[in-house]
Amino acid sequence: MSTIRFEVRGIPAPQGSKKAMLRRGGGHPILLEANPRTKEWRAQVTAIAQEHAPEKPIEGAVHVMLDFIMPRPAYLRKVPKRGPPKPPAHMTKTPDLDKLCRAIFDAITGVIILDDSQIDRVFASKSYDYDDPPGVTITVIPRQS
Repeated sequence: MSTIRFEVRGIPAPQGSKKAMLRRGGGHPILLEANPRTKEWRAQVTAIAQEHAPEKPIEGAVHVMLDFIMPRPAYLRKVPKRGPPKPPAHMTKTPDLDKLCRAIFDAITGVIILDDSQIDRVFASKSYDYDDPPGVTITVIPRQS
């Protein structure tokens, strides 16, 4: 099985906590994503993953590499009077990298891989956009037995 690599353009949405809403008349609460953009982002990732998916999902262990490009915040949009804008050394603002990864793992489960428990190594990064549009590059590398 060979490496699968693809890009998804758009603003990455983290998958974080769930928000519980009580039903009228009682019963079990309804769990919703705390971030309303998460469902749409995951659907977009899943749709593009399906275009690159193997005939059947990978069953063994995989390494996953995720390179997130985030939109620059307003305070970094100003262009200095001399020279190109200087990117910050590290992106240390929200969203959390682990929550960005979680959304991708759920989006590729059942399409590229059978279950996200197969992921035994993750390489992930997040940075601001300077030359590229926001999105994520996803690389799934099947492990050899």
